[in-house]
Amino acid sequence: MHNEEQYFVAIKVEPEEECLFERARFDEEQKREKLKVKIDTSNVNLNDLMGRIRHHVLINRIRVKEFFEDFDPLRLGTISQSRFIRVLTSLGLTGIDGVPLTEAQMFALCDHYRHPDQHDLILWKQFEQDVESVFTLSDLEKSPIIQVSPQTIYEMPTAGTPDWTNIDPFNKEELHQAMQNWKTKCEQRRIEIVQPFKQFDKHNRGHVTRIQFRQCLAIAGLTYTEKELQAVEAAFIDDDGFAYRRFLEWIQPRRRDPLRYNILQEELKNLKKQKILPDMKSLTSIQDVLQKVKGQVFRRRIRLYEWLKDHDKLNCGRLLFDTFRRALNPCQLELTENELSLLED
Repeated sequence: MHNEEQYFVAIKVEPEEECLFERARFDEEQKREKLKVKIDTSNVNLNDLMGRIRHHVLINRIRVKEFFEDFDPLRLGTISQSRFIRVLTSLGLTGIDGVPLTEAQMFALCDHYRHPDQHDLILWKQFEQDVESVFTLSDLEKSPIIQVSPQTIYEMPTAGTPDWTNIDPFNKEELHQAMQNWKTKCEQRRIEIVQPFKQFDKHNRGHVTRIQFRQCLAIAGLTYTEKELQAVEAAFIDDDGFAYRRFLEWIQPRRRDPLRYNILQEELKNLKKQKILPDMKSLTSIQDVLQKVKGQVFRRRIRLYEWLKDHDKLNCGRLLFDTFRRALNPCQLELTENELSLLED
């Protein structure tokens, strides 16, 4: 027997491709590891932070729900933490004109609204209800007797606004003296002090810098001492700069016109009031009463038949006493009680 030669072929086996499911799970684990980063949020005052967010939403009339729904197509009421922070950025809470949130404040909000079971998700629906409570209360139709708080209670001053109750009495005297002198000078010389501030405030934010405030005083020709200037700056400077609008309310307060709606309401009430006719001597003759009615009908082009036939449904030519008076009342014939009695008799 011949030895059969055996041939072996070497086949290179490629490693299996990574499963998509395993890759997705690995990415999810990496995201969870990132969420475990600890940031100190003990110094964050959550009540004050939520108040400033409500104030920002109120004055800009922002509908928070519409921003979150774009990231929650299934309307589950939860989104990831990264998307929650992205929505806060879209709301303008991290820009110059919004509430400048720090990283600690961001994570404080995330921790407060985190899902109790799924720690990588944020309950945006609860956040939206807490913020949009500045506009109205949810399910208000189910509680018709509940008292809704006015929106003005949600308005907050700019961060860093000094507390007037804690101002030093000496500085308070200097402040009142300087403000009174400037107010008197502006009234006597007819100085329009608001124009220099508007020239510096290009974006109409209501704040200027300390140097710009002093330049405005120099342009308006208002003199001051160093102590008076320091007292005024301490009273009106906050984190955004010098709040010149509050300053102008002291110097040149605007006259607040009454609301047009209230004026229209008063006019409507006056129109609805029935005119009280002066006391007139009643006529005693039926001929005189008929002559009076004829004169009213002729001068004012009144068609009595049109008014009377609406109350005579059967077209019988007769009406009850009360119905007769009710039919004549819209015509305003200015008849007294005795004259109506003569017509009825």
